[in-house]
Amino acid sequence: MVTKSITLPIPDNRLSPNKSPNRHVKTRLVREARTHSERETYKAMNSWGLPPGSYYVESLRYVAYWKTARHKRDDTNLIGSCKHYEDGIQDAIGQDDSTWSVQQPEHYVSPDNPRLEIQINIILL
Repeated sequence: MVTKSITLPIPDNRLSPNKSPNRHVKTRLVREARTHSERETYKAMNSWGLPPGSYYVESLRYVAYWKTARHKRDDTNLIGSCKHYEDGIQDAIGQDDSTWSVQQPEHYVSPDNPRLEIQINIILL
């Protein structure tokens, strides 16, 4: 198994399953998140050196680097907020994401560079 990663911004908090923003705002946020992750995945795939069709995705892991330390982070909300990122990765790779598993997220603090790293675990054929 090989692990590759892409780096994206922390998902907008209005994409959390616990929020109910205006539907027009949410539609725009979903489209932006999906497009951004698809673009970043395409760019990363070019550097992987793996020909298309020679691998498949087994699982994803979200590694969040938050701007501030909080007592506790909710893993389920993070996974739900990243659904649209996952859809963009699926669009770029061309593999159905229903076969992927999502591993336990990790949380760290990085005040200077908050970000979300998505580690993509790949099985080579």
